[in-house]
Amino acid sequence: MPAANHHPWTSRRTAPRASRRRRGSIARRCTKIQRREPCHRFRKNLYFASDALRERAGKSRISTAARQKINHRAAWQKLELLLAANFSRSDGFCTLTYDEEHLPGTVEEAAAYMRRFLRRLRAAFRRAGKKLRYIYVTESMEDVPGEPGRLHHHIIANGGPDVWPLINALWRAGQVHIEPLLEGQNDGYEARARYMVKERKPGTPGRRTGARAWTPSKNLTSPK
Repeated sequence: MPAANHHPWTSRRTAPRASRRRRGSIARRCTKIQRREPCHRFRKNLYFASDALRERAGKSRISTAARQKINHRAAWQKLELLLAANFSRSDGFCTLTYDEEHLPGTVEEAAAYMRRFLRRLRAAFRRAGKKLRYIYVTESMEDVPGEPGRLHHHIIANGGPDVWPLINALWRAGQVHIEPLLEGQNDGYEARARYMVKERKPGTPGRRTGARAWTPSKNLTSPK
């Protein structure tokens, strides 16, 4: 006959039935005690949780501001590489403005007019046997704080000085100012890239958020 505290097919010792019953009853009693825990203990824990939430919210505000600075830096650095991979110093940096007759009321209207202009410019390049490459931004910075800014565009296009008269002729909504891409205080791809995304800089009045920083043509070479 096997011992009372041994299983007949193994040498593992098993606890007596009375002990198993005691452990089960203790577990059930502990569960009941947990269910009857006074509410003031939970209220105390809620106070600690509230303090932690306020602390996390403060850290979140700090991290959000830091993240905006990081995103802005990453934007102009990416644009700097893109400009260096696709444009030479003699390519044109063009500022396109609107007169009173053509001044758009919204950024969307300005983008629609810009698309029509680019279709005309692309067709002219195609007739000359060339492919148009460009990057442009739409700006509306406030000249006077609190007053709406005047929409305008900055576009960088390939082709050098030979195509500047063509750009001047095809922009029919206002004035055109063209200068070499790298010249004067903007004699460097970094300086020009920073200028192109200046409206996205954190803390800038009239800063636009939630929109793409620049619009490129689809045939640009990716930086390596």
